[in-house]
Amino acid sequence: MANDKQEKIDEQLRPLYAELQKYGQTQDWDRALKTTRKILGISSNEKKATQSKIVCLMQLDKFDEAYGTMTKNANDTADLFFERAYCEYRLNRIDDAYNTLKSIARDLSEREQELLAQVLFKLEKYNECVDYYRSLIKNNVDEYQSTRQANFIAALATWKLTDPSCNVQLESNDLSDETYDTTYNSACVLLSSGKYAEAEIKLRSAEAQCRRELEEEGDMNEEEISRETANIRVQLAYCLQQQDKNVEALTLYNDVLKTKPTDLAVIAVASNNLAVLNRDQNLFDSRKRIKTATAPETEPKLNAFQKKILQVNEALLAIYTGQVNIQKQNK
Repeated sequence: MANDKQEKIDEQLRPLYAELQKYGQTQDWDRALKTTRKILGISSNEKKATQSKIVCLMQLDKFDEAYGTMTKNANDTADLFFERAYCEYRLNRIDDAYNTLKSIARDLSEREQELLAQVLFKLEKYNECVDYYRSLIKNNVDEYQSTRQANFIAALATWKLTDPSCNVQLESNDLSDETYDTTYNSACVLLSSGKYAEAEIKLRSAEAQCRRELEEEGDMNEEEISRETANIRVQLAYCLQQQDKNVEALTLYNDVLKTKPTDLAVIAVASNNLAVLNRDQNLFDSRKRIKTATAPETEPKLNAFQKKILQVNEALLAIYTGQVNIQKQNK
């Protein structure tokens, strides 16, 4: 009787698995997800269907549900290290993602190494992050190479900016102008090294590259393009500020904020730097800018170094406005 029952279940599942394979090949994730649910409705202990369901949920950006499915089906998903770590990463459980990847006893696959590099960046372990990206770039030649290069340069720039003791030696091909991302990140490396004139040239080049690419795509108006290039222009304004070109920097910061950028980190940095430029000349505007920069929703977007700079500027503003006691009470 048991065998007959299983045969009937198998007969029901066979066409559903064929359907699942078809939808997977065409990347029709909504229909594939519905099919996995049909399969699990017939037989709840189908490991293949459970794992396929998780992949579908991830492809549909339903990371919370995918992670919950892995938690409820621990035995069937014990080998899904990448999927678990990626869900943790996307859910901003960065320490958990790090621990999941570090728990893998075998050599990491390429995609696991890529994810670990991103996790290390989020954890501000920039030296390890740089090493991982350098290794990935040397050992791979594919369509993702320019993205790796951009991420590598970003990690290198942030490391040099946040750690004065960083004395990493640049290799001849480390700084690239292949895409606007790599040009921009290369400029940030120069910025962190105090090479402001060279950085300014690269930042202007990065903005021109970015604008050209977006205009060629043809699906953005000028306002949207300005919003998209906001990050580059904020760094350019900072570069000008460091060269005492304060009037031009002030204009650029204000222009960026007028476009209402969606990146909270861009808003925070521009607002903070405007407050620095204003100093004690326009205290009302400085207070407003610092308040914007230190808003609670902005904090997750900033690294520890940026937060420290904001705290220092907040304290300086308190001195200018005679609110030192209030600052002490808030500590």
